[in-house]
Amino acid sequence: MANIKHALQIVIDDVGWFTGHDESKQNRPFRTGVSRKHVLQDYIAIAELGKRLGVRPIIAMVIGDWDKDNILKDVTGATWDGDKWDNRENIKQYQNELESIVDFLNNNQDHFEISMHGLQHEYWTNGIMTRSQYFDHNKYREGNGKFMRPYDVVNSHVDAFFKILDRNGVKAKVRTIVPPNFNYECGENGNAGDMSKILKNHGLDYVSTPFSMLWGAPDSALHYKEAGLTFIDRGPDDIRWNATDIWPTKDVHRPTFGLHWANILGANPDDNLAVVDKWVAFFQGQVAKGTITLAKDIKECAEQLMQA
Repeated sequence: MANIKHALQIVIDDVGWFTGHDESKQNRPFRTGVSRKHVLQDYIAIAELGKRLGVRPIIAMVIGDWDKDNILKDVTGATWDGDKWDNRENIKQYQNELESIVDFLNNNQDHFEISMHGLQHEYWTNGIMTRSQYFDHNKYREGNGKFMRPYDVVNSHVDAFFKILDRNGVKAKVRTIVPPNFNYECGENGNAGDMSKILKNHGLDYVSTPFSMLWGAPDSALHYKEAGLTFIDRGPDDIRWNATDIWPTKDVHRPTFGLHWANILGANPDDNLAVVDKWVAFFQGQVAKGTITLAKDIKECAEQLMQA
């Protein structure tokens, strides 16, 4: 693989949380692990990375915090509060920031591509968090051959993602999913590609995930097709999901470079662009070495990969 110059796609997970503090020990989401409020500067960092590299990184969004109409109270397993979910106070406290962020997202999509990650990333059964949103780890541990959550439940989660984007006025063509916790069940493992059919019905074209977390599909290829979707192997991430003020040192020899939002941010948002400077220098250095080229978007990455 090291002799193939892949067109590298940059993917950034967990974008969209209002605050980053890890609440997993309180039966709530892991979030970004950045113990502060997420502000407009954190979105500017993403756009600056894309602009300076001339690419559109995927930003895999977690959109549950943006639920201004309490859609999620009627979506099974979407939150820890179930049908008692009430997000109005959360929205009220973040409203001004949110409006600025939506304007920024709508006006800067030349520099990133909004993609699907999830609602609150995990799944709550009788109020208890289980991993992950679309994939039932308990069934996996029990050896049950069908790990995807029920079809109607998954479909309602995907519907809710698009409704929340729409009701906040986000204008984007969403064509890629990064599955929460990377887990995804393909059709060869007993569900006839139900997950892929749901996503294709909602207009998606691509799945970006480590193939080590892709159940029921070839484990040796770098790409895979099912139900009209193209799957691209992300490979293992080099950096811990919640690390800030950090940049890589290893050369890249794969089609996807996976990051989490925290990784391109500073613990203090005033330091964000200094962190971005390091990332830009890293990717430009990889291109100069001849290790990679940079894909302009997910479509170019997929097309080049399938020709390699």
